Amino acid sequence: MASAATMEVTADEGDLQVQNWSSSMTGVLTGFQSRRWADENYTELIFRGCTTSTPVYAPDQSTEIDMRHDRTALPDISYGRQTAYNCFDGPAEESRGEWNGLEPGDYFFQITRINDSESGYRLSVDYVAVDTTAQD
Repeated sequence: MASAATMEVTADEGDLQVQNWSSSMTGVLTGFQSRRWADENYTELIFRGCTTSTPVYAPDQSTEIDMRHDRTALPDISYGRQTAYNCFDGPAEESRGEWNGLEPGDYFFQITRINDSESGYRLSVDYVAVDTTAQD
């Protein structure tokens, strides 16, 4: 069963200053959509401690993430995809992606590929953070 725990965060988490929310993901499939958040220019997405359902160590583990503008009663708009690699190198390793020039509105990310595949794998991430300030 896939899950994504969430909580609001506006304080220091270790050496990170998270300005929107943090979470975790367990056993999600491609097509998984995160919770929504309001934004109006910039989002940084941080993944730490990534694993997949790959039965043995695979050196090329990755996940592709699509940043999407959620538009009620209209098709969502993609602001581009980025691929996370570093977070698969160990529990303390991070992958970070930034999206700039976002229109005001609600956003979410969607998992589009896991291990370069559109199906067949599950993704777990110990720590997911959304930071909507460009101050860090």
